[in-house]
Amino acid sequence: MTDLLGTPLPEAIARIRNENNRRYLSSMRKKKPIPFSQKFPNAVPLALRLLERMLAFEPKDRPTAEEVISLLYFLISHIPNTKL
Repeated sequence: MTDLLGTPLPEAIARIRNENNRRYLSSMRKKKPIPFSQKFPNAVPLALRLLERMLAFEPKDRPTAEEVISLLYFLISHIPNTKL
């Protein structure tokens, strides 16, 4: 995950409850995120934004299940040759 998303910010790591996980993430080599558009160049931009939000390191930055379902429905209804 960190290869794609980059290393979490120190503030985010500090909020992790499990000490072993905090220590592990703090000791990692710092990585920069890879833009999703670079990693998945043929993907629909809105789908990439949704995926980025769903994979956010911080739970507060992730969409709710309701938001995901709504956005997926919107995506599917606006992409040609896609069925529910």
